[in-house]
Amino acid sequence: MTEEKKLRTHFLILGTFLPEDILKDVFIKDTFPHVQDYKFIKNFVSSLIYTKKVDLSFVSYLNVSDYPFFPQKIVKKIVWSTKINNEELSGISVPFINTPISKVITRFFSMLFYGYKTLLKNKKTQGIIVYGAYLPSLVSGYILSKTFKVPLIGILTDPPALSNSRDNKIKKYLRKIEKILTSLFLKKVNKLIVVNENLAIDFSPQTPYIVVNGFIDRHEFSNAKNKDENIETNKNTIIFAYTGSIEKKYGIKELVEGFLKASVENAVLEICGRGDFDNELREISKNYRNIIYHGFVLPDKALEIQRRAHFLINTRPLNESYTKYSFPSKMLEYMASGKPIITTLLPGMEPYKDFLIILEDNNPETISKIIRKLCLDDYSKYIAIGIKAKEFVLKNNTIEALGEKILNFLLF
Repeated sequence: MTEEKKLRTHFLILGTFLPEDILKDVFIKDTFPHVQDYKFIKNFVSSLIYTKKVDLSFVSYLNVSDYPFFPQKIVKKIVWSTKINNEELSGISVPFINTPISKVITRFFSMLFYGYKTLLKNKKTQGIIVYGAYLPSLVSGYILSKTFKVPLIGILTDPPALSNSRDNKIKKYLRKIEKILTSLFLKKVNKLIVVNENLAIDFSPQTPYIVVNGFIDRHEFSNAKNKDENIETNKNTIIFAYTGSIEKKYGIKELVEGFLKASVENAVLEICGRGDFDNELREISKNYRNIIYHGFVLPDKALEIQRRAHFLINTRPLNESYTKYSFPSKMLEYMASGKPIITTLLPGMEPYKDFLIILEDNNPETISKIIRKLCLDDYSKYIAIGIKAKEFVLKNNTIEALGEKILNFLLF
């Protein structure tokens, strides 16, 4: 071991970090894949690796939908290894039973067991980092931090125990209990990394925190030119694109209704993703040639769709309780594409408002008006906004730019 490596700081990460080859297989099999969740933790890990000042160990779990939405009822242990920035990383994906109640219990004991084994081998650990407001990893992390007398650091990208449209009455009730317990343990963490400061203020008000809206991997975007030649080739067609979750709670239904209401003959809306609006959207796309639904695609394909679009759009509602805590991670991805972005302005997005085309709300009438206006206006003034957005995030939100900032927060 080199002298440099001996001086590195060690952290254990409990969460969802896994190599891309495993994730691609999971994304294809899972009816409702958690793509943005995996992207955040991957870029967080990359940001620490780029500092060349840390060694990381991982006890992870597959963040998959309950059986049968993910086809495995018994998820086996996976021992994995991968490379980031020429650094060898390795870890364990824990075994668990993939049914609603059993999943929580078995993940907790698996993470506690493998976390304990990992920390016995790394007695100079400086902290345990828990990704997400997820009860099994949070409680196991808390027990391990007390056992080994090291700080517990939480990463929050969403409020605890969010429900979804697939939850039955029993599961909704259990989520309420989970939210109470998770909120209790969040108050026991020593430091927090949050995508929106309201997450820290409301769920762990006495805890020191840092806001990290998300990350951009410069290598994904710096070589991707704004494809103006594509715009010229398709000058008779104006492409709007949405890439993300097709859940009704995120405003996808209003987006489609607003786009159709605009009735712009040479405008096309391209959508990719999965969610509870999937079947309805497939039917709509069959009946309207200007709605193109790709279904779920892997991240590389989603980036390709963004790059060939003229406008990217995000129509999350402003009146839902979760929006107070939200920062859609795809917004930074959108900005890095260099394309103009149409969006509602969520509370956490204020610092970026000068780089956005703002929707007052996600009412279909509001959406239709802005689409008609944009299709009539000179496109060059909007692409200029998009290019400024790209320059801003490639300067301030890259994994390289944020790594030292995060590490200083963790250590001091």
